[in-house]
Amino acid sequence: IEPWLSEYFCFDCLLSLDEMSFVAGSAAAVDLLGKVACTPSYPCLTVLPMGFTWSFYFVQKLHEQLIAKVGFHPRRCLTSGWPAPSLKEGPVALPYCDNLTVMGSSEKK
Repeated sequence: IEPWLSEYFCFDCLLSLDEMSFVAGSAAAVDLLGKVACTPSYPCLTVLPMGFTWSFYFVQKLHEQLIAKVGFHPRRCLTSGWPAPSLKEGPVALPYCDNLTVMGSSEKK
């Protein structure tokens, strides 16, 4: 998650840095963060949480962007709401969340 977006996935103050160090079994957190031990902390997620309504949408769009970067034009992708591209014109990609299926009629292509 980009830093500006992670602000939407922060928790209320849960523990001070002292308490975090105690739970983690190390005082390193205080040294690394350069904060006063009693400073409250507000943990933020850096990845999309499971069950978050938009997680699937974001992953799907990222997958489609990656396919475009390797040369599949969006018109060569099988997507919802559009007619299927013809296999006569070359391979067709079917991006779906964390899967990718590539179909074709020529082993060379």
